[in-house]
Amino acid sequence: MNKPSSIRKCFLSFLPAFRGVMQALKTENNLRIQALITLIVVFVDIKQTFDWISWCLVILVIGMVFGAEMINTVIEKLADRVTVNYDPEIKLIKDMAAGAVLVVCLSVAGMGVLLLMNC
Repeated sequence: MNKPSSIRKCFLSFLPAFRGVMQALKTENNLRIQALITLIVVFVDIKQTFDWISWCLVILVIGMVFGAEMINTVIEKLADRVTVNYDPEIKLIKDMAAGAVLVVCLSVAGMGVLLLMNC
């Protein structure tokens, strides 16, 4: 196995994922708002005396929020491609996907409050 070639292939395999993240940040208002909130949270967290486990939790939940929002976006875009006409089932699916993001965000906010109270 040629190492430089396999390393290059591995790197290139991540490019579509990076393009997807960049496209989502360019086009999705909610994701940009969450990115701004993330920057604020990280800035506030830097001022705190968090241990490494708390920082791991912060990083994990940031990824959870971004991932949930991107999955919601994908579901919405796919649903919009299925039909341009109003469909109550598709509306329900979109609402449930948005609700999943809300559940993640509320859980993360609760965890953030608990972390800040323990500092």
